[in-house]
Parts: sequence; structure tokens; C-alpha cells
Amino acid sequence: MVLSQQIAPSDIAGTASQVLSAWKNGQRPSLEPWRSQDLNALETERMEVLESVVESLQKQDKLSSDRVRAAVRLLEHLAQAPAANVQD
Repeated sequence: MVLSQQIAPSDIAGTASQVLSAWKNGQRPSLEPWRSQDLNALETERMEVLESVVESLQKQDKLSSDRVRAAVRLLEHLAQAPAANVQD
């Protein structure tokens, strides 16, 4: 399943939320629409983690149940909006 771009491509939390929803519905999400987007450093790191989680969930039959639960938990964490940066 290729996720629709109903949200801003740089909205990693929204993308993670769509991935989580797709996974819970038994679909295999793809991050292709977001891979070529310009992201800042934080968004890039979050996207790399999201890509790793998606790859893990696509191979869930080869993972232990603990690893699948950890991947889903990380996905739930990524689906939360990041806290605002604190300025000194």
C-alpha cells in the first residue's frame, strides 16, 4: 500500500500514524512518496527510524513477537508529534 499524501510530506508523525493504521488493518505500507522529500536533520533521523520500523514490520513473520511489539511501540512513539524545541 502506498500511503496517500494527505498530510505534509515532512510530517513524520502523520506519516507514522498512517503506517500504524495501515499495519493494524493488515496492509503493507510503503514510504516511497516521502523518500525524496527535503527534510531537516531531525525529520531525516525520524524518517530513517520510520523506514527501519516499516522494513521490520514487512518481515514480521521472521521476527520474534517481542521484536514486533517493539517495532509497533516505536511506531506509536513516532506517531506522536515531536515536542517543540526549547531555546536557551
